[in-house]
Amino acid sequence: FMKDIGPSLAFVRSIRVLRIVCAFRVVRTVSHFQHLRILWNTIVGSVASFMHSMAIMLICMLMFAILLTQSLHEFILDSANDLSTRHMANRYFGNGFKSLWTVFEFTFSGCWPGYARPLVEEVHWLYALLFALYVTSVIFAMT
Repeated sequence: FMKDIGPSLAFVRSIRVLRIVCAFRVVRTVSHFQHLRILWNTIVGSVASFMHSMAIMLICMLMFAILLTQSLHEFILDSANDLSTRHMANRYFGNGFKSLWTVFEFTFSGCWPGYARPLVEEVHWLYALLFALYVTSVIFAMT
């Protein structure tokens, strides 16, 4: 009875030794990825800060979009103003969603002069101050 167990135990022992050797190989291979692990841990650690900065950016964009929509409302409704300028203002800043999309677009694409110049030249010069403040504080400082 004991003679039959001997060869099967030897096989089990050799499997155990093989597993230990494989485990050492994995540990040795993982040690080569130390710099990758440091990079991964850095990325994971910065996700919370990234989300907070994006939330602040969204709040700034929302405030500027609401300001533009509210300040251009009377201009859009006034029939004494130029029709093409009113259409442009309504197209880009006519409601909250349009205005937020426009602010998102000129914040991240860099095409803000194309939106600011018509407002400054054809609506009121104070839009130059608003855009200058927004561009310097949000676009240059936060992005």
